[in-house]
Amino acid sequence: MNWTENKQPILGLAPMADMTDSPFCKTVRSIGGADVVFREMVSSEALVRNSGKTLKMTEFAEEERPIVQQIFGSEPKTMARAARIILDHSNPEGIDINMGCPVYKMTSNFNGAALMKDTELAGRIVKAVKTEIGDV
Repeated sequence: MNWTENKQPILGLAPMADMTDSPFCKTVRSIGGADVVFREMVSSEALVRNSGKTLKMTEFAEEERPIVQQIFGSEPKTMARAARIILDHSNPEGIDINMGCPVYKMTSNFNGAALMKDTELAGRIVKAVKTEIGDV
């Protein structure tokens, strides 16, 4: 997806845990409420451990496109493997690395916004994911 070829400005539906599932995203897209939809975060650890429930959360209907799947984690190799699993299984237009969730359950495990405390680690995660999946 070439973002610069889309109409500007791009209106995106931000990912919201337990909210931006397939039925919600289909509804938003059907009323013209977003140019791109970001799906709720999924655990990179769960994906690499073959959690069927987590993998199912990455599935979507064609009418939801363009779509970006958000992942969270704090281990670069695991995040890269999770991104590859998502691309091979669901083929979204993009992967979003969660570095903004401030919820204690996330930050206490050094996920989400906690990554901003270690920008070197955050950079290694981005590099690992980019190396694994290239330009989506």
